Amino acid sequence: MAVVAARLGLYLTLAVVLGLPCFSLWTRRDARRRSAVPVARIVGVAALLAIALSAFQLIALAASMSGTPLKEVDRATIAMLLESGAMALAWKIRVGALLVVLIASTLAKPMPNLSRILSVSSGGMALATMAWFGHGAVHAGMAGWVHLVADIAHLWAAGIWAGALVSLSWMLLSPPAGEGCHHAALCEQALADFAGLGTAIVLTLVATGLVNAWFLIGVDHIRDLASDPYGRLLLFKLALFGVMLLLAASNRYRLTPALGRALAGGGSPARSLGRLRVSLLTETVVMALILGLVAWFGTLSPPAGS
Repeated sequence: MAVVAARLGLYLTLAVVLGLPCFSLWTRRDARRRSAVPVARIVGVAALLAIALSAFQLIALAASMSGTPLKEVDRATIAMLLESGAMALAWKIRVGALLVVLIASTLAKPMPNLSRILSVSSGGMALATMAWFGHGAVHAGMAGWVHLVADIAHLWAAGIWAGALVSLSWMLLSPPAGEGCHHAALCEQALADFAGLGTAIVLTLVATGLVNAWFLIGVDHIRDLASDPYGRLLLFKLALFGVMLLLAASNRYRLTPALGRALAGGGSPARSLGRLRVSLLTETVVMALILGLVAWFGTLSPPAGS
């Protein structure tokens, strides 16, 4: 359970570290400047938490491997984990990348663009290392590289989507005092700008998800998914993903245009903003549940590997 908790915490924090500055770069300068989202501060805190969780993950893995309680793990076991191997290298790269993110967060005021670019590149590297702590690195040869690349792309797409949800939810929940309709217009523009990126994210998740399913489930095991613990969790994850797609489609084709019409007609945007808040918060909660399932997946044997 400690390993699952560490993985979930890392997925959540690393998604914020990558997704928030990435979405900030994607949005227009005016929306970026006038939004109430303290990107650098949130990313810095998330990076600190991710470093602490990385240390906890190492202890949890050592406890799991040695069969001892967390408080009884010795330094020798941890040192052995860090000595060699792809997982040890990935852990060290993650911590190093997160330290760069911390430095980048301090540059937000004097050099905002450099800060965001460093955060995105280093945050992407840190999130990518999670592929070596799951099933993405179990295959050898060319097949292994294909699976690993698909897993990393899947992580990046999910992280950017999660970061966009956090940023958009923050914008809608924390309007600057006195901004009124102007802030509502900025929110509407940010939501509209995300539409194209959102489509690319969904296509990436579907394509890489199919690749991962090919390696982890295989055609021969599709009929047995409902009778396998891994398969049942996967079916639940797919159901939650379907809910996210419905919510995202509603935001794009119904709620965001309704906000635009309210603003164009000179009416109050309060009702449309309220519906968007509920929808985005629900989508964010569903995303967190999916990340929880993914954290659990990594500790189970997939059908193709059993």
